[in-house]
Amino acid sequence: MREKGNGPESITELIDNNAVVDCQELRVQVWAGSTPENVRSRALLWQLLLSCLPQDKILWEETLSKWRTDYAEIVREISKHPADSAPDGDHPLSLEQDSHWAHFFNMREAEKLIDLDVKRTHPAISEFRRLEGPMHRILLAYSLKHQEIGYRQGMNELLAPLIYIYSEVPGIKPIDAEADAYHSLATVMKEMSRYYTPSLAELHKELDLLDDTLRLRDPELHRYLTSLSIQPQLYGTRWIRLWLTQEFSLQQTLILWDSILSVHPRMPWIRSICSSMVVAVRDKLLGADFNTAAQTLLRYSNNNVDVELVLKLAHAFRTGSSIQEIMSRR
Repeated sequence: MREKGNGPESITELIDNNAVVDCQELRVQVWAGSTPENVRSRALLWQLLLSCLPQDKILWEETLSKWRTDYAEIVREISKHPADSAPDGDHPLSLEQDSHWAHFFNMREAEKLIDLDVKRTHPAISEFRRLEGPMHRILLAYSLKHQEIGYRQGMNELLAPLIYIYSEVPGIKPIDAEADAYHSLATVMKEMSRYYTPSLAELHKELDLLDDTLRLRDPELHRYLTSLSIQPQLYGTRWIRLWLTQEFSLQQTLILWDSILSVHPRMPWIRSICSSMVVAVRDKLLGADFNTAAQTLLRYSNNNVDVELVLKLAHAFRTGSSIQEIMSRR
């Protein structure tokens, strides 16, 4: 992989040295193995790849101002009590699903779950303890503005890398980092919300496609896991829904997200990464009994697999290259 800051076309230079950022070239650099040189560059890279920021930098200030103002209004809306805003006839015992009081009680229930999940987010990383308040507000705001989905467990893990990076940008106001993270989460959820609905149909489709992908890429390993009755339904749900945030260290997850965010639609690439993760531990899986193989996949972070190996395998699969040399260099 290309070393950070090496060469004239670093990610920072592509962003800083051009009035109109070439997002396609950013994607090329990420796929070539470049990583952002600093937290500010990564924050901008992610916002550009998510199309949160326009490529024309002259529009950035206006764009940022708008969504930060919008977020401030949502936060004010969260703090409203229905007793102060409910129309006549709308009362706490109302059975109307769209009443102010019904929304209020639904939000309070969501808030309890959000509070529990936020406190469980990366418990070993101290930075997340100071981010509990912002994460709580962001997830509650998302629940308020997307009531057809509401809050679902796992959304906190999708938010975590976003708020972590944005809050570390030098000089940024905490409330601005919070607004930026909310906007990025809402953008991510446009693609991911279908995997968070009570119906699991879309998720099951992805797991079946993941099974097909693994079968094509490593038939021997696929046959062996199938003989143990180990299928993606066992381990893949968390991988797909959480964008692999639980399977690697936070710093390695950030590198993985650079790659995930560089493509659209993202799910085919996520499936490719997931299948590569299984292949990366094939030596531990082949010959293992059910319990050993299952724990190898369910507790993937214990394998200490380098995310760069996983990405190299995923790229090799995409291009039809041989994986033997990659695996031999581990």
